[in-house]
Amino acid sequence: IPYQDALNFQEELVQIKAQETSTPDVLWLLSHPPVITVGARRDARKNLLQTDGVEVVSITRGGDVTYHDEGQITGYLLSLLENQERDLHRILKILETAVIEALMPDAHPNDQLHTVEGKTGVFLNDSKVCSIGIACRRWVTFHGFSLCFTSDPKAWFRLNPCGLDPMVMKNLPGHFSRPHFEERIGNLLAAHLKRELSPQKWASREEFASRFMRAPGPSC
Repeated sequence: IPYQDALNFQEELVQIKAQETSTPDVLWLLSHPPVITVGARRDARKNLLQTDGVEVVSITRGGDVTYHDEGQITGYLLSLLENQERDLHRILKILETAVIEALMPDAHPNDQLHTVEGKTGVFLNDSKVCSIGIACRRWVTFHGFSLCFTSDPKAWFRLNPCGLDPMVMKNLPGHFSRPHFEERIGNLLAAHLKRELSPQKWASREEFASRFMRAPGPSC
């Protein structure tokens, strides 16, 4: 999905969920053509070294600069937070934990999946394999995580991802299964967020929109 199309759909759904709380929470799994996104952190653009013609989009999520392509699973979490849930650091930790748990069954004995204090994301041994950043508007979260399976390793040298040396970004080894991760992550996130997972998976944003979304009314 082109990045701007995905962002527009998220922003539309955020507005509708804020007004119509019965609209389901959504975990949207997709991938993007090559794109660099620049987060809201001050001086984030300083970590953009070169573009080589790759699209660059400035966005409102937390965090710094990162890169997306077809070799990643990008997961966008659109969740309306109730009063007792309104802790964004907790949501980031839930995303980290769920990603690790979804990968663990495919891990080999020497694979250490972990987090690093002060560095949001998921690491495998000494390498970072998953970037995480969210935004929140009217207590509806959007954006989420990007997990590298077959991402272009040379592309990371266009930036200092999340302020880190680009050498730290690596793909997961081949024994980690992309389909297995996709099967597990929804159940795990639902459990950590204390949500009931729908038995139905929508094949496209259009299919979801036709069932649940309609033109929003005027803002309060």
